[in-house]
Amino acid sequence: MFAEMTASCSAEHFRRSDIPLMISYIEATLLARYAARDPERIAIWEKAIKLQCSLATRLRLTPSARSDPKTVARREVPEGPFPWDAKSEDET
Repeated sequence: MFAEMTASCSAEHFRRSDIPLMISYIEATLLARYAARDPERIAIWEKAIKLQCSLATRLRLTPSARSDPKTVARREVPEGPFPWDAKSEDET
């Protein structure tokens, strides 16, 4: 999972000092996946997800953490069709 995470970002994205946070993020992700399989572990899942979200933001893995709010509004909206405009197979 560590290799997958580092490969999904540019080479300049992470610093050596990010390693402890990255390890904690991976542990929280794995714990959330494990706890999601058992309804009796919902409290563990919930805590792991909260930690995962917090660490993802600090590691700038979330879209909002990577975006500059000043430039997001200026981006051009792409022309359709949009995924939500597509008809499902049930509608055809």
